[in-house]
Amino acid sequence: MELIHHRRDERPHAPEPAGAARARPAPRAGSPAMDARLLRRSGAASRGRPQPTGAVSDQLGSSTPRRAGTAVEPAFLYNARTGMTSSTLVAVVGDVHGAMHSMVELLDAWEHRHRRHIDFVLQVGDFEPHRHEDDLATASLPQKYRDLGDFWAFDQGMASFEWPIYFIGGNHEPYGFLDQFPRGGEIAPNCYYLGRVGRVEVAGLRVVGLSGIYSEGALAWRPPLREIKSQKKKLFAYYTEDEVMKAASYGSCDILVLHEWPRGAIEPEQEAELAGMRRAHRPEEVGSELARLVVDSLRPKLVVAGHMHWRHRSRIGPSAFAAMGHIDTGKDALGVFEARADGSIVEIE
Repeated sequence: MELIHHRRDERPHAPEPAGAARARPAPRAGSPAMDARLLRRSGAASRGRPQPTGAVSDQLGSSTPRRAGTAVEPAFLYNARTGMTSSTLVAVVGDVHGAMHSMVELLDAWEHRHRRHIDFVLQVGDFEPHRHEDDLATASLPQKYRDLGDFWAFDQGMASFEWPIYFIGGNHEPYGFLDQFPRGGEIAPNCYYLGRVGRVEVAGLRVVGLSGIYSEGALAWRPPLREIKSQKKKLFAYYTEDEVMKAASYGSCDILVLHEWPRGAIEPEQEAELAGMRRAHRPEEVGSELARLVVDSLRPKLVVAGHMHWRHRSRIGPSAFAAMGHIDTGKDALGVFEARADGSIVEIE
């Protein structure tokens, strides 16, 4: 899929109805987000964010955008050559597993601590946007982890995402819901699925996403959506060879969003880190060769992933690699990157 190209000098915002109260997820008592919400509640609703608007529907398959927007003047210096401002902040969030309120609190706390505004959010899969039990029934999940989560509150308008959220699918998703949008779409206000494979340009940054994980037996075929109730759910969690090739064909991008790690993400001097991992014990066993193929084809400035529930930073050729932890690990589940007007992308500590 391809979404509308957003520039920071054209940052649309959907206005609230007059007198309407902004529905917000309730922060946990004593959390840093509580103070952040109290300090910024009145100003948050009017802050401009890069968001898809009316024309985006042609590039989102059959999806129709839920909101139109009004242009807001930026408070940042715009570089007409690169299509970027001098201060575009991109947050990357690890596996959320349905804990949307925790994700919002984590982002709010970062903004409060750094006194800077995040422009948009990339999420690396296992987002688990379950609207109801029927969605949950289509997800590949062990019984002990089958939890509805709290996306339903955002779907029903009882809570809202303050930032545009762009996410890919992982291996634990309600694909009975998401595969109704194979090319991606806005599944809740300000929340965008990138599809099985897709690309979007936001604030001058070119982003490519590949949903799912590797399974050799699933590369050639995936069951049709109509069979999801009768087939093993995990068959829907894998990407196909065609999807990998499509992602690799995009030519180039600034940020590549994957769920599983690419092969080669562990540098030799980092081997000691593997002692704490739960899935592999040697560097050559970590990651997917097909994911690495996409990295080598696109040569992005930044590759982000999740899946392993482990925070990790390294390099894969010319690309910086950043893996995020599970949402329950707190700040290890979050990375915030500054895209500068000179074309560089740098993580903010």
